[in-house]
Amino acid sequence: EPEFKPEYLSLEVLSQEFAFELLGMCRNQSEVTAVLNDLGDSEEEEELDSQAFEEGIPNLARLRLAVNYNQKRFVAHPICQQVLSSIWCGNLSGWRGSNTLWKVFVSCSIFLTMPLLCLVYWIAPKSRVGKMLKIPVIKFLLHSASYLWFLIFLLVESIVLEHKHHIFLGRSQPMWENSLHMVWVAGFFWYECKEVWIEGLHSYLLDLWNCLDIVILSLYLASFALRVLVSGRGHLHCLDAPSSPECYYFTRAGRHEWQPEDPQFVAEVLFAVTSMLSFTRLAYILPAHESLGTLQISIGKMIDDMIRFMFILMIILTAFLCGLNNTYVYYQESQRLGKYGLA
Repeated sequence: EPEFKPEYLSLEVLSQEFAFELLGMCRNQSEVTAVLNDLGDSEEEEELDSQAFEEGIPNLARLRLAVNYNQKRFVAHPICQQVLSSIWCGNLSGWRGSNTLWKVFVSCSIFLTMPLLCLVYWIAPKSRVGKMLKIPVIKFLLHSASYLWFLIFLLVESIVLEHKHHIFLGRSQPMWENSLHMVWVAGFFWYECKEVWIEGLHSYLLDLWNCLDIVILSLYLASFALRVLVSGRGHLHCLDAPSSPECYYFTRAGRHEWQPEDPQFVAEVLFAVTSMLSFTRLAYILPAHESLGTLQISIGKMIDDMIRFMFILMIILTAFLCGLNNTYVYYQESQRLGKYGLA
């Protein structure tokens, strides 16, 4: 009902103001916990309240509900930010006050020792080191380090393709040399499945980064499946008839002999597109930095304005082109328009 839009907007403002002032009236930690964690009896709220988290981390169901409904004032309240900061740092209370050089040193150390730390956590998750790795800021650094290693392996595979291109011209390339990244893809797939299980499908799809993750994982799995398909078909054809044209095509034929719709062509295109998307996924890490995060938000808002401006500009250009075409359409077969100054 657009006629009542101003009234609805005023009610929305009053609701946000009430929630903001209610949070400001909290006098101790127990009241803050009651406001941020307790929910009503609706189906959506019960679904948020029942989601499981790590031991020692509060549910914050009310805060997550405010995020879903874009309640910026409530989320930006100093009390909410203080609670989030305490959860983010965990037992590392001095992390926020430490200087940049120390943070860079810790991040580089985690990046270099990431495989060892993951092994320790897998063997002894209840140990002192395992409990420290459960702190959200350390988990974030570990996930970021793992993703950077994944991108490094993608670059290594590209370098191998460049320096050993004579091997990869046909079907003779080893499967393991261009499929090491699938170890990370399998881990990412399992992580996304756990995230859907914890948050629920509806909440998971509200984040556009998760939609991008689905596209990236789907393309990686499709590319790998096509490579396996080519290898499997070659093995089956050669097993039945080693001298058949199909066996030659899927095992020894050069690229110039492949059909345009060859599965390996499709797999390579999918892999190239997915590699590009994987590097753009690094933008997900930027909001963790105070300066880069705000800059990324500003760029996102600017892109929205640019799209609107380009839409208006396209209308003006289309009108100009239509008029220009109507003026010169009669001279399309002429080598010149006429005498100088008359066109």
